[in-house]
Amino acid sequence: MKNVIIIHVSLIFVGFLLNLAWEAGQNLLYAWDPKISVFIPYIFFVSLKDTLVILAIYWLTALVRQKADWIFEMEAKDLIFAGFIGLAYALGAEFQAIQSGRWQYNELMPLIPGLEIGVTPILQMMILPIVTFYWALKKFWPAQLT
Repeated sequence: MKNVIIIHVSLIFVGFLLNLAWEAGQNLLYAWDPKISVFIPYIFFVSLKDTLVILAIYWLTALVRQKADWIFEMEAKDLIFAGFIGLAYALGAEFQAIQSGRWQYNELMPLIPGLEIGVTPILQMMILPIVTFYWALKKFWPAQLT
């Protein structure tokens, strides 16, 4: 049980930092210009939400693997699964947000042709779960990599 708690703490720590950096960078691709007093809380909030999505992807993988500490035996198929779950989530979330008018992209955002959904949020949820799993393992459990 102790390992599972430490796994989750490490995933939250690494996932939050990665998402915070990604969100701060991709903010330039959205059609808004908030004051710093709005920007900072917003970036923290969406980074936390994205971190929870990464935890959900971890838990879905744990259900499929039937092992809560599957990260210690991480295989390519686990990372591919995580990438596909991230893709599915991001497509749904972005489509819903754009359709509802929750946010808009500016002219700098590269779009997926035919879907008119931003590329960077899709890549974020495909890449960052995988990087989070690997970096959390490398940072907190380096002996497991040998």
